[in-house]
Parts: sequence; C-alpha cells; structure tokens
Amino acid sequence: MKHPVWKVGLAAVLFLAVPLAAASGQASKLKVEVSVTTANVRSAPDLTASIVTRLPKGTVLEAEKAEGPWFKVTLPPDKEGVVKTGYMHQSVVKAVEAAAAAPAAPKVKPAAAKPAAPPPAPRPESKRRFELSVLGGAGFTAVDIAKDLDIDESYLEDWDKFHWRVAAQALYRLTPRIGVGAEVAFQSMYYYYYVYPYTEGQNAYRENTVTAITAGGLVDYRFGKHFFAQVAAGVAMYEESTLFGVAGALGGEIPVNDFLAVPIMARFDFFPGGPSPAALIVGLKVKI
Repeated sequence: MKHPVWKVGLAAVLFLAVPLAAASGQASKLKVEVSVTTANVRSAPDLTASIVTRLPKGTVLEAEKAEGPWFKVTLPPDKEGVVKTGYMHQSVVKAVEAAAAAPAAPKVKPAAAKPAAPPPAPRPESKRRFELSVLGGAGFTAVDIAKDLDIDESYLEDWDKFHWRVAAQALYRLTPRIGVGAEVAFQSMYYYYYVYPYTEGQNAYRENTVTAITAGGLVDYRFGKHFFAQVAAGVAMYEESTLFGVAGALGGEIPVNDFLAVPIMARFDFFPGGPSPAALIVGLKVKI
C-alpha cells in the first residue's frame, strides 16, 4: 500500500525536529555572578535607564550576551511568580559558566606528597680514645748559667742557651674534650765552656751540654675543632740533681686522616731554681 507523498515528508520533518528540540533544550544559557557589593539591574542597556532591582554580591543569574558591554539577565520570579528580565553592565558581573555544560571532569586524586628526605644522621662520635704522639722542638732556655753551675761568671769563656727536645706522649680521652696521660722527654738545656785557675800556673778547662730526662703526667683540653691546651707536672733528672717542675702548652693540630694528625704547639717548662726552657714543638699523632 502506497502512502501519500505529503505523509512521508511530514514524518521525515518530525523525525529530525524531535532530536533537535531535545538538544536545544539541553543547552543552558550563560551564567553570570554579581562581583560588586551591590549591582543595579536596569530596564534597558543604558546607564541612564531606570533601575529594575538591586542584587547583592554573589548572586548568580542566567544571561545572554546582549548589546555591547551589557548582559540581558533573567531575574528570579517575584512574589506573584512573574519572571522579569533586565540588563547588567559587564563591570558589575563576571561569567561563571559556559553556554553548554561540559561533562564534569573526573576527580583526580592528588598525588601523595613525596616525603621529605630525612636529615642526615649525626656523625657518630669517634671511638678513638687513645692518642700516641712523637714530638720534637727547639727554642731557648731561661737560665743564669754561672749561678746554675755555681761558678764565678768571669770564668765563662763560651756558652749558649739553645734548647732542643724530643718527647713522647700517651693520652686517654675521658671525653671528646678532656684527655689525661703521661709524657717522657729528653732535653738539652744549654751549653757552657769555662776556664778557672786550678793550681799555680795551671788552669782547668770544662765544657758540657746540660741535659735532662723529664717525666710526668699531663691533662689535655680541646677547644674548638682543632685546638688544644695542655698542662703538665713532673720531674727533670740531671746528672747530679732532680728538680720538680710544671709546664703549659697551647697549640693546634692539622688532621691528615681519621687516625693521623700533626700537632703544633708552643710550650714553656718551669723548674724553680733550674733551667726553664721554652720551645716551638711539632710532631705526629696517632689515634687508636
């Protein structure tokens, strides 16, 4: 059975119109939001037009782009249900939504913050508590040679007060700052040469270098990273006598590696009634 041509055409128009109408219904108008404290809605797109109403900041309205810088907006229904329109200048609103609502973007879970790297662990305190040092130095001896030899000063023909020493120290660190230990040293105090009458017509000649072996205890105190001070007390053993004395030193050390260092110090030994040498000393320290 054949259908009339006009019926076929009508069906085609309806088939196309229905989807188009549905699509147009899904499109939403532009939305604007009041961006000032209070905004005027006017009856026409003109700053001199009458004010329809005033809206507070944050009010959102449906709008369409109108003439120039004006938006034609749709106002909420009034108490009687009447919907009115008006115009708002672009200086008092801001667009907040596009004409067609785009599908909401999937929420992306923010990446977990990378944990901060832990601070470097403090360097463990060195467990090297024993320190052995070999030291050598030279300087000057404070001494009255004639008095020390118990002779007349006029007999002295030649002398010098040059001092040198070699020593060994052993320390045990009670704490990183304080160490206690002992030392032993061989010291040359001074040289002399004198001539004195021995018998009638004969003179006696005598020359020698006065030396001593010293031994005692000491305390070492470190301040700063590479500096130290020492105090010592002990005896100096000469050929014919033994004297008690004290000493003090101030210096620093140059580290070579974790167990080797080069100490440098200025030291003064005081022996009441005897030679008291001062010296600049350098050496090698081994830490165990």
